[in-house]
Amino acid sequence: MKTLLLGAALTLSAFSSAAIADESAFTLGGSAAQTCYISAAERRHDVQSINECTYALNEKFLTGFDRAGTFVNRGILYLFAGNQASAVRDFDEAIAMDPMQAEAWLDKAVALVNAGNSSAALDLADRALKLRTQKPALAYYVRGLAFEQQGQLRDAYGSLTTAHRIDPNWNEPTDELARYRIVGQ
Repeated sequence: MKTLLLGAALTLSAFSSAAIADESAFTLGGSAAQTCYISAAERRHDVQSINECTYALNEKFLTGFDRAGTFVNRGILYLFAGNQASAVRDFDEAIAMDPMQAEAWLDKAVALVNAGNSSAALDLADRALKLRTQKPALAYYVRGLAFEQQGQLRDAYGSLTTAHRIDPNWNEPTDELARYRIVGQ
């Protein structure tokens, strides 16, 4: 089974601009939530990094948006650690808090396609696209992998081609497309 834990694959949730812009009133510079974000960005998934995210979720000053983002970031760490169930739980928490958070839907799609749940992954990737994810190439890539898991090779090829067209410098869609051979159109 392919595992979608790629350098460009996961989407991070940053702090809301209001929280960052208001640094004169309260500095987020040393917050556990920011450390959690950095850990996700640097793909650290050790126990200490995950614990820092958990600690951040207990911080009282986090806005709802930032708390949802911290759940996404901790979910990413769980994905990198190979703990799909905990990742999905965190993405579900983020979605419950902010159903418009496209990145939570997309990262949950990544977790589910990794787990072989292609039908649910397709629905989630589509939802992320409708919500205007910051990583549309990833959403189409997930769709391509999910379609392939279902044996729908034409749809898989189309989604992978779209992912490549959106981000031609991202190698994974190109590598996947190289496995295809078009015959008898």
